[in-house]
Amino acid sequence: MEKTWFTRLQSSLVMPGPPEEYEQSQKESAIIVIVGVVCLSSIYFGASNPEFIWALGEVLRDSLGALPSWNRVSAPEQVALSQALVWGWATIFSYLAVPVIVTLGILRLPLRKVGLQKPLNSLGWRTYLGLGFIAAAAVAAASFLPAFTETYPFFVPSDSWGLFILWQSVYGIQILAVEFFFRGFLLLGLRPRFGLHALWLMLIPYFLIHISKPAPEAIASLAAGVVLGLIALRTHSIAVPALLHLFVAWWMDALSLLQRGGLG
Repeated sequence: MEKTWFTRLQSSLVMPGPPEEYEQSQKESAIIVIVGVVCLSSIYFGASNPEFIWALGEVLRDSLGALPSWNRVSAPEQVALSQALVWGWATIFSYLAVPVIVTLGILRLPLRKVGLQKPLNSLGWRTYLGLGFIAAAAVAAASFLPAFTETYPFFVPSDSWGLFILWQSVYGIQILAVEFFFRGFLLLGLRPRFGLHALWLMLIPYFLIHISKPAPEAIASLAAGVVLGLIALRTHSIAVPALLHLFVAWWMDALSLLQRGGLG
């Protein structure tokens, strides 16, 4: 039987699975989809809900009140940082903690099945360097747009690099959690049953979470989702997509901060 163009594309992009590749049952794939919907819903109604963020932010702010160093931070910065930290950890919980618990406790699968392993294949360092250069150039151009400098970084203290590094650390973990959820849990988790079609199951919600971002970023998320997804499928790992995404996020914040003239 002659292969269709899609079958040829799939065979060229998705490397055969490792020797212990397993046949995924309908029940297992349904669990991944349902948990994915629940996690995304929790982000929409929780981490993306201003009232939720404000309420938990006030709880965190009051809890940190006993620390002398915290009391040296201005009240407006306490509010901004508390809310940013709540948003960050809420997304980390939904995108990382819940899928890990489901993978280990319900699906009974090792985390390498959802991409937490070193890449099994490589596209070559020139490919990764080229992608990094393209992304860096695109972000550099975008940093001149007011929509980006008004959005990023999410938290900018007036004069404390310590607070900025604290936030960037949480932000970095949040980026890694996003990659684990979309390129790992959803994409590689559904790959055994759907093959290359799992890419579209991951890409749609990934694009939707960027709808509220600046228009160029929302559009670029489609291309980024496809490229990072194909890398994950090819390498059976989220390592390279996570590093590329982390680089882009921190590069965007650095350039945006530079456009603002530094802290403050």
